[in-house]
Amino acid sequence: MKVRIPGVLALLVLMPVTLFSQNNSSYDTGYHPSIEAGLVLNREHAVATALTSQGYCFGNGLYLGGVTGLVIGAAGTAGGRAQMIPVMADVKYSFLDRKASPFVGLRTGAAFDISSDGFASGVAFVLRPVIGVDIRRFSISAGVNLQTLTNSSQGTAGLSGAGGTASSAGAGRVFFPGFTPGDDGNSGLYIGFAYYF
Repeated sequence: MKVRIPGVLALLVLMPVTLFSQNNSSYDTGYHPSIEAGLVLNREHAVATALTSQGYCFGNGLYLGGVTGLVIGAAGTAGGRAQMIPVMADVKYSFLDRKASPFVGLRTGAAFDISSDGFASGVAFVLRPVIGVDIRRFSISAGVNLQTLTNSSQGTAGLSGAGGTASSAGAGRVFFPGFTPGDDGNSGLYIGFAYYF
């Protein structure tokens, strides 16, 4: 019985070391595509994202790529639903050459309104810094999604008649909706789950 206890203790100590000492895919050189599902959470609502990142790993934990996909969520209190296509640059650095490794990432670019009612009407600037952990071919990340609106239909709710006149009080404003009371939108806390091929 005494021989088994040291053997079991050795297994318990060596198993985690062996499991997490194998290579991280961010340390492989070459093309690395991924898919990601995420949520932007703020005071008013949740915005769903479905994204793909296509890029290159340099073999030292650094990844550079491009992101596109679909963002769906309510963009204002007047009703309507924002549907946008983001086009962003993607930079990520994974710290350890292990199966479980912390990382930092930054995505920045534009999101284009494709909603049928033109609810978001315009182009938004997006900045998304994140921190997370890679676990084998999966990653979990959390960060802040900052999104400006360069033209908002929130101020054009006062249409009158068939010819219509619109109040454009909100048009051309640049703000980070979702963090200021009364300005709801696609800014907020971001949580993402990704799979790397």
